[in-house]
Amino acid sequence: TASSHLQVLDLTTGNTATGVALANTAGTAYWNVPTAGFGTQQAAAFTFVNILSAGNAAIPGYSLLLKGTTISGFLDTASNQVRVTYIVPVPPATTGSVRIAYTTNGGLTYTTVATITPVTFAVGDTMGAMVNATGNVLVWRTSGVTTTVLGTGQLPAAATWTGGGLIGMQLPVGAEVDNFAGGIVP
Repeated sequence: TASSHLQVLDLTTGNTATGVALANTAGTAYWNVPTAGFGTQQAAAFTFVNILSAGNAAIPGYSLLLKGTTISGFLDTASNQVRVTYIVPVPPATTGSVRIAYTTNGGLTYTTVATITPVTFAVGDTMGAMVNATGNVLVWRTSGVTTTVLGTGQLPAAATWTGGGLIGMQLPVGAEVDNFAGGIVP
């Protein structure tokens, strides 16, 4: 795992290997096993432990990261990556959205390819995303035993998105998630 901002906690046993990710400051975490990155079709997911009332201005919500390449220690982000973000509703709004975006300049700017609305996640829900070798991104929500496909987005046709890369998450300050999972999918 590479991160300078996320802390892993286990609120019941103190075992940091199985804990809740808590963002002390806004930040990212990438999983680098296997060290060559995950395959051309990959997925990631996490379960919401809390839902903040509004997103941080720099990092607008709870994000899954896919196809990350070449981590910059200075920016704590990948040179290229896909970011699937739950944009938390700002009151008085009661529903949010999911934004599918990508960067090819280390996170300095992101290009949005799809915005899925309306979307609402609750504490205990799982957000998941998958991207395949053709750059099609699929987003879903699991609430209890029900999984719902929320929508899709298509990345531009480019060699950047046909290969593999790292998976991870990006959280605003105070955000908590659990049960991060991901890897190569068939």
